[in-house]
Amino acid sequence: MNCKLDLHTPQQTPSLPKLKRLTEQLRLKKDYAAFAKASKYFPFFYPGYSDDEAMADILADRETVFADIFYATNINRLHHEVDVPRQELLLRQLFAHVTKDQPLLSRIKRAEAEDILQEDECTMLVGLNNLNEYYSPLCDTYKVEQQKIFSAPTMTTVPFIHPIVLPRLRRQNFKCLFSLRNVEKETMDVFFKHLSDVDFLLDHASKFFDFDLQMFLIEFVGLNIEISNIQYNQHRLLERYEEHDLDALADYLNDFICRLDKACIPHHLPTYTAANLPEISL
Repeated sequence: MNCKLDLHTPQQTPSLPKLKRLTEQLRLKKDYAAFAKASKYFPFFYPGYSDDEAMADILADRETVFADIFYATNINRLHHEVDVPRQELLLRQLFAHVTKDQPLLSRIKRAEAEDILQEDECTMLVGLNNLNEYYSPLCDTYKVEQQKIFSAPTMTTVPFIHPIVLPRLRRQNFKCLFSLRNVEKETMDVFFKHLSDVDFLLDHASKFFDFDLQMFLIEFVGLNIEISNIQYNQHRLLERYEEHDLDALADYLNDFICRLDKACIPHHLPTYTAANLPEISL
């Protein structure tokens, strides 16, 4: 079922009961970009909401209404975190000739990530390592229970960063942030009130006394931007497929093959065109 909200034209605004049903469908689908469009109705649909309870739920890995509200309304740049399962399916089918060739896949896995992945994907992996570099000492210094940070070996990264990993990764990053919520608490409370304002967050990070905390927060913001950049590109690829622009999909694959050639990884992949793409059925 396609759930769409149009709240801009009065005559198209659905009744509140219908709007609540549509909103709840979007929340359950984790379509946060669309879910957030109904945010002005959240106090009526979900009374009793609390940021503190939402953060506690996220830290405890509880899938709750409050956690979903926090995620949708406090995180900027979620516009392309939509149709994630279809983005995943498209890329899996597009790279079928690669993933079904086990010798080739093995050679790719032995290569350096920066030789295989796109620039924004490589930047994200570097950001993950940087975040962990600053986060672990902070947990030791302030006796905070350390949350898990995904690293390249534990993520599905080849031959592409999988779309289904990115929302989970973003949530994991926020769990790390929430675990530090009582460190320099007054300054951190202000930081939490502006989580959707990237420029404010980067400026406010300099107001913390602990240098490692400053750097962690800067890396946190940067990592979420990189996640959003990857999501933008993956969502745009899905849009091109839906627009029947198969040349764009062929170009995407050919860019990957160019990276294989540059890394001197032998393969038998052709130059792709709209006519010889792997079978795609969404």
